[in-house]
Amino acid sequence: MKNEKKTLSRRDTLAAAFPKPWKNRKSQNLLEDLPWLKISVDSVLLPNGKEIENFYQIELPEYAVVVAQTEDGLILMERQYKHAIGKIILNLPSGYLDSHETPLACAQRELLEETGFMANSWQHLGSFCVDGNRGCGKMHAFAASGAYWAAEPQNEDTEEIEVIQKKPEDVLRALIHGELETLGPAFAVGLAFLCPSSPLHHLSHNLKMI
Repeated sequence: MKNEKKTLSRRDTLAAAFPKPWKNRKSQNLLEDLPWLKISVDSVLLPNGKEIENFYQIELPEYAVVVAQTEDGLILMERQYKHAIGKIILNLPSGYLDSHETPLACAQRELLEETGFMANSWQHLGSFCVDGNRGCGKMHAFAASGAYWAAEPQNEDTEEIEVIQKKPEDVLRALIHGELETLGPAFAVGLAFLCPSSPLHHLSHNLKMI
């Protein structure tokens, strides 16, 4: 028992001492075109006393992603060109937060603007930093159920979107087979089916994983 207490005490001491946060000595802006992009370089002091002079940070807008199920039980998805990838991909309703807009308000707006649908029930699945080292914005994932058609989509000039409705098992199949090629949609689909608080969680027990 005494040895066990000593081991626990040692672990508690290590947990309190390690790891430690870095200290930011200075920061310099390299490129700024807000609200779309800001690149800066930090000089940071590590806990061991070493200094890293060029630790780059990338500031991008926060965005919301929606996994929405219609009243008929289908998942609203999109086919859309994404320039960073250079091709048309399978996507989810998503978009950047406007100034002073909450993540939920953004998710509801993007669902309506891109698909013409509104939803009765909403669940926040989580908010996540895209890159723990560089930043690169934050993703807010939502699940919605009881979605119904409310209006014609109102897309921007850069948005040529084909709205499609897929069975839940087909969406999971797309995730497993790597057909969701961007982080936000792939992560949001996984959360929507696995998170106990999600309105879509119950479906995961009835679906065959292919």
